[in-house]
Amino acid sequence: MANDGGDNMEFGYRQAGVGLDRADEAVHRIRRAIATRPSQAQGLSAIGQFAGEYALQPGTTLLAGADGVGTKILVAKAMGEARSLGVDLVAMNVNDVLASGGRPLFFLDYIASQRLDPDLVESLVEGMIDGCDQAQCVLLGGETAEMPGLYAPGDYDLAGFAVGLKVFDGTPCQVGDLVLGILADGFHANGFSLVRKIVQDSQLDYHARYAPIGNMVLGSALLKPTPIYVAPILETLRRLPAAVRGMAHITGGGLIDNLPRALPQHLGVELDRQHWAMPELMQWFQQLGALSFEEMVHSFNGGIGFAMIVDPRLAEPVVSLLAGFKLKVEAIGTVIESPGVHWK
Repeated sequence: MANDGGDNMEFGYRQAGVGLDRADEAVHRIRRAIATRPSQAQGLSAIGQFAGEYALQPGTTLLAGADGVGTKILVAKAMGEARSLGVDLVAMNVNDVLASGGRPLFFLDYIASQRLDPDLVESLVEGMIDGCDQAQCVLLGGETAEMPGLYAPGDYDLAGFAVGLKVFDGTPCQVGDLVLGILADGFHANGFSLVRKIVQDSQLDYHARYAPIGNMVLGSALLKPTPIYVAPILETLRRLPAAVRGMAHITGGGLIDNLPRALPQHLGVELDRQHWAMPELMQWFQQLGALSFEEMVHSFNGGIGFAMIVDPRLAEPVVSLLAGFKLKVEAIGTVIESPGVHWK
């Protein structure tokens, strides 16, 4: 079964008010606008990759990314908790830089609200510092903005920006390469418009405990921050550089949209859905929302947080090294000649 970007795959997310097709069209228009400007030629990568590349000087390439945490903010607001969002904000950015072969150097943030709450800002920034410590980078600065009239009282939004140094190019992917998936421990920070719709439609309470998720408080389970993969992946690249051919951070668009970004356009992947299981929280929400498997791997991460495309002859030491960082890794598929994501 190949992904064709059809309507059925987007049904659940569209019902939650989010259109992935509109996002694709926006990226297409941005690419078209940039392509007409000669002044933009110093950017080395195509728009739409995990991070943008900038040639600083011969032999030195910077990588930069920007991202937010989406409507996960509304879950945090309901729980009266914000620190974990700071970690999420760093994770969503540095993991993208990492997937492009970069070592994060520094991070900046933007916090906007109707009226600044010093306690909220402090909590968010403390989380960002935690995230930067995990990512081995510096929180260099940021911006705060009060915008009454644009935001309602109590509302706020976040954006983050990471810059890194490219330290890894890798050998081009080949047919037969193995796809290793680092198992996700939750929704991370994407798909929360659909998550919140399921909570609302199922009349769940963020403060209640539920048996299908081990009697955990629902809001706390949902707010578990996105893992930061910088330390284990950089160590893998340092010790086993010949093993790694490509990498993908599995965020918005899930496996369907993100794995192809790690491959040449003429190649694709064939994945075996039997080779890994989604977290219990994700399985429960799939049942509550009556969502198809295709929806779970497109609107959500489908149970994979980060993927590596590796030389199959060197897969075992990669898995062993990552296990030393307490990461669970499964061989989930192989590289094939047909573009896109296909399923056994």
